[in-house]
Parts: sequence; structure tokens; C-alpha cells
Amino acid sequence: MKKIITIVLLFNSLIAVAQDGLNIVPATALLNKKNGAFILTNKTCILAYTKPQQQYASMLNLYLKQTVNFILPIKQKVSKTDSYITFSSVHAESKYPNEGYGLSIKKSVIEISSKTGAGAFYAIQTLVQLIETTTNKPKIPNNKLSIPQLSITDYPRFAYRGMHLDVARHYMPVDFIK
Repeated sequence: MKKIITIVLLFNSLIAVAQDGLNIVPATALLNKKNGAFILTNKTCILAYTKPQQQYASMLNLYLKQTVNFILPIKQKVSKTDSYITFSSVHAESKYPNEGYGLSIKKSVIEISSKTGAGAFYAIQTLVQLIETTTNKPKIPNNKLSIPQLSITDYPRFAYRGMHLDVARHYMPVDFIK
């Protein structure tokens, strides 16, 4: 019996080592990893045309300020040589639910496309998780972050959100629960 448990534990540890290092929670519906990386620096800009896109850009900048101590300029026009992050509504006519999104990371462009604001929010959260995997070092050399090139399409598996109410450990009156 001890040998079986040892073999199972060894097998599980080998599987954990073989993962690609992208710890995105919850797991995405589709993820295609590519060769290369997007280099995020303080000279990278965020392309935002509309007011909601500017709000998403501000949300991303707030996170960057807290994590890597720099913010990105928000612009409405960029040159072809600039690296930038852009928001679009390419998936507006998509078959995915309202909270679905696409995240495409190329050599010089990160494109976040979504049907709704909720989708853009979840795409930003995924991008934040990708940035966190690259910033696990105490100091970031020259304020440059390397984000792997990939393409993600994600959407909720279910059309509803659930919750768990633990009334055994946390006694609450009926009015509070209603």
C-alpha cells in the first residue's frame, strides 16, 4: 500500500513540474501559447478611444502602479513603432455570453476584445495574472516585464453565478439571508 501511495505522489509531482507555468484562475476555455514575448515597459501606451475604454485603462494603470510602480500613458493615437494595449468590441457579435472575452498578446500589441464591460474586466484580471507570473522577482530590471505571447478566448461555463452560504458556522437571521 505504501508503494502505491508513493508512486501516486511521485506521478502527481511530475505532472505539476510539466505544466507550462501559466497559473490562470479560473482556467480559460481556450489558450494557445506562442513563441516570443511582449515586453511591457513604462513607454508602452494604452490605446483607448471611448470613455469605457479609458475607465478600463485606468483600472489597469491602478494595478500597475501598485505592482510595478509605473503607469502607462493613455492615448487615442499611436505610431506603428509603439507597443501598446488596446481595447475593442470585436466580439460584439460573438456566440459567447456577455462575460466572454478574447486576449491576444503579440510582439508589440496586447488586444483585449469583449462584448461587454464585464468581459473587459475579466480580460484585465487575466492579464494581471499573467503580469504577476513575471513579477515574482523582488526587483524588475529596467522596468521591463516579459509577458508570453498567447491567445486566450474565455467565457463562463454557466450562465449563472452560485454562492455557498455556510449557516452551520455563521449563524445569521432569516432577514439577513433574504
